[in-house]
Amino acid sequence: MAEALHPKRKRVEETEDVKREQSEPFTRSQFWFEDGNIVLQVGKTQFRVHTFMLARHSSVFRDMFKISQPIQPEEPLVDGCPVVTLTDALEDVKVILSIFYDNIK
Repeated sequence: MAEALHPKRKRVEETEDVKREQSEPFTRSQFWFEDGNIVLQVGKTQFRVHTFMLARHSSVFRDMFKISQPIQPEEPLVDGCPVVTLTDALEDVKVILSIFYDNIK
């Protein structure tokens, strides 16, 4: 019964892994446009792209941008751009963006 009152502590290795992961810098991808107005993030890689280009080629992004949501103060910004975290594979996002941006590699 006493165990239920005291949650198990995380192992030291687990907490060190989390700290290390949080302190690792983000990598800017080849799709980093100074005039981009949104940052897509996949893992530790970021893409600064254009909402109009995403909406032009993808109904998913188009629908997402139609639903305007106020930016919350706690939401992350990179160079003044909102950050959208994607769960897709990094290589998949690179391929999709290369198609959107006329096969830029």
